[in-house]
Amino acid sequence: MTMQANAQGSEWARGWPIAVVGQLGIAGCTIFAFATGVLMEPMIAELGWSRTAFSSAFFLQMLAGLVILPATGWLADRYGPRRIAILGLLPYTLSVGLLGAVGQPLWQWWALCLVMATAQGFVTQTIWISAVVGWFQRSRGLAIAVALSGVGLGSFAWPILAAMALEQFGWRWTFFALAAGWAALMVPTFLLGFRDPPRAAAEQTGGGKGAWLASVRSPTFLGLMLAGGLFSCAYFGATVNLVPIIKASGQPLATAARIAGALGLAAIAGRLLVGWLLDRFPTRPLAICVFMMLPLAAVALLNAEGSMPLALLGTVLIGFATGAEMDVVTFIAARTFGTRVFTSIYALFTSVLAISASLGPLLAGYLFDRTGSYAVFLMAIIPLGTVGALIMGLLPAPRTD
Repeated sequence: MTMQANAQGSEWARGWPIAVVGQLGIAGCTIFAFATGVLMEPMIAELGWSRTAFSSAFFLQMLAGLVILPATGWLADRYGPRRIAILGLLPYTLSVGLLGAVGQPLWQWWALCLVMATAQGFVTQTIWISAVVGWFQRSRGLAIAVALSGVGLGSFAWPILAAMALEQFGWRWTFFALAAGWAALMVPTFLLGFRDPPRAAAEQTGGGKGAWLASVRSPTFLGLMLAGGLFSCAYFGATVNLVPIIKASGQPLATAARIAGALGLAAIAGRLLVGWLLDRFPTRPLAICVFMMLPLAAVALLNAEGSMPLALLGTVLIGFATGAEMDVVTFIAARTFGTRVFTSIYALFTSVLAISASLGPLLAGYLFDRTGSYAVFLMAIIPLGTVGALIMGLLPAPRTD
């Protein structure tokens, strides 16, 4: 027990800066996802777009990610995540800031979002997680949770900061302010604290095309992709539209933004708790519980008319589920596929999930444009989360290292 504790302590001493930098990097990649819920209404009011047209950019970004993410994952498997990330920090920052320059023609919005998606592929979640997986074995679940809690950090910070910047500068300069603020913190932290995992050089020579093909054909990969896709469609549609959903229930914009900020805190709590549990307990029961939180959140939001506690409950459940879900699927993927081809496998997996996620805002926007309400979309979340939970319960148990 003492030797195991010492090994875990040594692992954390060497690897904790990597997990923290990964957390900041992942938080930065959520600027667009979590700030646009605040910026959507003033943008479409000025530019004359529908919500469906606005949300179509998410789908285009995810299509681009289907090509970009596997490519950058392949490069990270061979040259290390640090070299790939350093190529993307400045281009990604600039591309987010340029979103504020969009004009009324919709093609400009699409073009700027595609540029941002390309740059983001070099600093995306896949790159940061590949380093964390390489640095940790015994405490891998918790380390993954720390890094992925960057999503929760972003979902907490960006709506609040976007609302503050919107009031002071308008929506155009808000994009630049958020991107510049993240870069000012991220760049020096990255240069001082981010290193390639020590096992990467030895493992890059293993695996190969045969191992990669066997992995993507496995029942685990296919099951994770299907369950994660259903979950991603539901949660991302709800997350992007969360501020308008809460506002439609009778809350003012400032209150809706503060309630939405609770999603980030819940996501951080969900990630850390479930990450700790993953190192100690079977994954399937945890996965079922996590996936079922999303239908419960939809029920709460459907009944939140005029009720701040129900709006807050729905938000917290979405946040907890959002945080914990990616912990579960990342942990299973790392345990099942190993580190030799993990980055390229995980990149393909996350790019497919990103396509599914992009359908969520598009579906939510379309249903709102047709019905004038988010109720139908919230009702659709219930079967999506339930089927995902069932699939996760049927997956083979992951191997141990």
